[in-house]
Amino acid sequence: MMHSKRVLWAATVRNRPWKEKFQITQDSGCDEMSAFPIDIQKWEADGHDISNLVKLSDTFGIKISILDPLTQWLPDW
Repeated sequence: MMHSKRVLWAATVRNRPWKEKFQITQDSGCDEMSAFPIDIQKWEADGHDISNLVKLSDTFGIKISILDPLTQWLPDW
């Protein structure tokens, strides 16, 4: 039997804190999520280490599997 992964697209939870993003991903039945580079950069700019983001995602059983480069596709967004 083949396991198909379910990925929550980062735009769905765009303005949420990481903990909420992982909780929503888990609650939706997804086991993976995408992330925007700008959100990763903000995490680090706020003084957090990327390894702590991975640890946080692990507590929810969620894997960040896709780095989604699409961060601005409409003017003035």
